[in-house]
Amino acid sequence: MLRLAEVLQSELPSDVIVSAPNLGWWRTWGEFTFLRQQVESDAHALIAQHSTANIDIIGHSMGGLIWLEILADHPEWWGKVRSLVLLASPVGGSDLGRIFDPLGWLPLIARHLGKDRRAIASKIAQHIPTLAIAGDWDRGSDGTVVVGCTRFLHAHWRVIKGAYHAQLRLHPEAIALVRAFWQNPCLAEPVDNLETQILQYLYTLSLTDAHPRDLKFASAITNLREGFTLWRWRSPLQVKHIFVTDCRGAVIYAGFAGWADAHKIDLAIRGLVGNFGRNH
Repeated sequence: MLRLAEVLQSELPSDVIVSAPNLGWWRTWGEFTFLRQQVESDAHALIAQHSTANIDIIGHSMGGLIWLEILADHPEWWGKVRSLVLLASPVGGSDLGRIFDPLGWLPLIARHLGKDRRAIASKIAQHIPTLAIAGDWDRGSDGTVVVGCTRFLHAHWRVIKGAYHAQLRLHPEAIALVRAFWQNPCLAEPVDNLETQILQYLYTLSLTDAHPRDLKFASAITNLREGFTLWRWRSPLQVKHIFVTDCRGAVIYAGFAGWADAHKIDLAIRGLVGNFGRNH
């Protein structure tokens, strides 16, 4: 993020203060709480020193998750934050994190990366103009974070084709999107279409976002309203998956539940059919 700060600072007025704390690569594999405390401490100091300044925040990957938790605990800062940008942040909970530490027992970063933060992200995005940017390197993920995992309600959401995870923070298209967003940061317009309603329901179940490439193994269960289709697949390891596609066949949601939470897939199917089936 230091390099991104340098790129953006070169075009900012001279009186703009840029802070990009170096958390240390090796520390990012350890305890999340320590990293968060360091960022929060730096933010406290800067806000106290520049109490009338507007704040623009950019977080890449785990950095975005850290900022979501900090902002959730400091709603008194929201009026000072002009914009929030999340780059490749697994807001819905990283699938790799949940697979590596499914029960959250290990004292490593995986259990924190696997945490679902969509509820707090959506709440923040209703008050702070928020832009979430995902990379789509392999038609469904940036090689590390599944594209769907970066999406949440009430935020602007953009996907950059061909961008992989580490590259995204310096990708020319991402930088251009940030610059354009900073020109006029605004709250996302409310959307109340069927796709949003489907996602809103599924997000409440906190399933793990899956890669849409596995749709080819799934079987269609039923047609929903407006051309949406519900699909189901059980992997060779007996992990239950669901997919929802739109009228063009594009995957709008892909998710799975681990063995201990397999009942959530059955609940999701019943809820989708009951709430959005063609006969309802």
